[in-house]
Amino acid sequence: LFASLSCQRVEKNYPAAMQRAVSLLSTHPDSALYYLSQLDSQMTDKPEETRMYHRLLTLAAEDKLYVPHTSDSLIREIVRYYERYGDSDKLMMAYYYQGSVWRDMNDAPRAIASYQRALEAGRHTQWSDVLISIYSQLGTLLAYQGVYGESIQATKPYLLDFCTPQ
Repeated sequence: LFASLSCQRVEKNYPAAMQRAVSLLSTHPDSALYYLSQLDSQMTDKPEETRMYHRLLTLAAEDKLYVPHTSDSLIREIVRYYERYGDSDKLMMAYYYQGSVWRDMNDAPRAIASYQRALEAGRHTQWSDVLISIYSQLGTLLAYQGVYGESIQATKPYLLDFCTPQ
């Protein structure tokens, strides 16, 4: 997931520290979080899209650092924004992290639903790393719920699309 973030095209209108954070997210999430935190006080003057992406990247860095999520209020705001205005890749990311937040809050049914929405939002994405993470989380959560058949069905597209030799 994070490798694809660092490979994506970063818009030129994002602050330089934010662009640097995107490039560091997969390999050095602690450094990415540092750069993002340096921008916190400047975000009030930025366009809403920049603020939401900053929040999404911050959540991604914290998730990568295994910081447990204890509230869903921030991710709900991010998801609402991207449902209205965002592109499908950022919406897919927002749903993925919403699933991760609810997973951490032990709300498996809502986490599973968010991962499924992430798959739907990303049905045309080129970010195979993101899709692999979504399928993995979805299959794991379903297995933890004891629905092994559904877990296998949920991960089958991953197995067919990403693990089959070309």
